[in-house]
Amino acid sequence: MPLWHVIFVKTYVCATAYAAMEKQLEALGVRWTTVCRWMEERSVALTEAASRWRVFSERLKAFVAWLTDTEDVLGDIEKRWTRDGVTSLDESVAEVHDVVEQVQCLKVCMKAVYSDSYSIQFWKVK
Repeated sequence: MPLWHVIFVKTYVCATAYAAMEKQLEALGVRWTTVCRWMEERSVALTEAASRWRVFSERLKAFVAWLTDTEDVLGDIEKRWTRDGVTSLDESVAEVHDVVEQVQCLKVCMKAVYSDSYSIQFWKVK
């Protein structure tokens, strides 16, 4: 029986009809309780999903910013090696040393970003 059915009460109801009506009202109460419980569960699940989405969005923004910074650093490194006019061996060695330090720093940062991305727990839809 759909939830929207209406039960009419007549003043001359016999005992069996009254018992049937009570049974219908009890069934309606059980169904209503089930619907309310389901709504509560869905509300909790949606609130949790929204919270996880906010965390994911924040981490995504941080990751995009990190990628942009990394692209800038790698672009600077590429510019150093493609420009003309390296004058001495000492200058070349110093530049290689700088590039190695920057790449090592990027490697450490990438490990941190990689491990942080695994810390995001995604929810299972019930």
